[in-house]
Formats: sequence, structure tokens, C-alpha cells
Amino acid sequence: MIAISSYRLLRRNSPAEHLMFSRSLRMGLIFSLASVMITMGVGHLSGQFMLDKQPMKLAAAEGLWEAESPTALSFFQVGDEASRTTLINIRIPSLLSFLTYDSFGGMVPGINDLNAFYHERYANTYGPDANYVPPMIWLIYWSFRAMVGFGMLMSLIALVGILLWWRNRLEKSRWFLALLLFTVILPYVANSTGWTPTSTPPRVLRLG
Repeated sequence: MIAISSYRLLRRNSPAEHLMFSRSLRMGLIFSLASVMITMGVGHLSGQFMLDKQPMKLAAAEGLWEAESPTALSFFQVGDEASRTTLINIRIPSLLSFLTYDSFGGMVPGINDLNAFYHERYANTYGPDANYVPPMIWLIYWSFRAMVGFGMLMSLIALVGILLWWRNRLEKSRWFLALLLFTVILPYVANSTGWTPTSTPPRVLRLG
């Protein structure tokens, strides 16, 4: 709705068409911002669900090798999966604990801790040398951040649009209308990158 409305507003329209697409653009901006906010709330609940049901995937999405309490949220990380070490890690203190516990003091287990736990728990089923660490942790880590990043971008664009609307400059800001043409792909990209960590299966290998 936003992209189509902005496209039509960039063209010459009759007064009735201009009014219709102005209203549809405003409606689209409101629903876009509301949808992103609701999705973020659902994502918050999903993080708590992952801690309970899929803690290994949560640890992989954060590149968290060892358990921490409180646990920081990783913003940008460069690491070595082979040696399970982190080279560069820019983090927001205690934020992951808040997202998973609604408290700044919760403990989130790391990949190595969970791998050792699964070794002990499933030794009779998969053998003592099975590997429970998910493949391509970098893909899970970065696709999760891409999803969040595109979601934040959509909310920022909606906020800018609402601000321009409040200042009665929305239809006059042709640069912004031109920018809105490209927003049509953002939900699809955010959805696809969000499904990447969701659909990445756990790995259990029998070694030896």
C-alpha cells in the first residue's frame, strides 16, 4: 500500500486521486508502524520460548559460547567457529537477559555448555562423540540481525513518514515518496531472513 500510494503521488493525478492516495499512504504508514511494533513484541516472546525449548538455537543466534549471567546482547561479532572463540564482539550489557527473562539478571547458557549437557543426556542414544552444535552458526547469527535490522528500518521509515505528515510535508517531500517505492521489498527480506534461523535444523552427528 505504501509503495503503490507513493508511486501514484509522484505522478500527475486528479484532485480525487491525489486525495485517495494521500489517505491510503497515511493509513499504510500507521499500519506499518503498528505492525512492526506488534512483531517486535511477538519476537520478544519468541526469544523466551527459544530459551525454554531451543536454547542451543538461541545461543547460536547470539554467538554465545559460554553461559553468562547477566547476559549481554551481541550487536556485532566476528568469531572462529572451528575454535569456538570470539575475536570481536560489540555488545549491549544485560539486554539478552532482559529479553529472555524480563529481568536484567537472567542466565543464558552458551553453546559449549549446552553441547556438554546434551553429551551427558543423550550419550546412550547418539554415542559419546556426537556433535550437537548447529551448522553454520554465522548464518544463524547474521540472518537474525538482518531480520531485526530490516524491521528497525521499516519502523524508522514509518516514523519519518508520520513526522512529515504531522508537518504537512508528506506529499511535498518527493525524495521521501521516491524512497518509499523501495519499501515494497522490505517485509519480504525481513521475513526471509527471519525464517533462516527458524528453519535451520539442529545437528546431531555420530562420530567414530
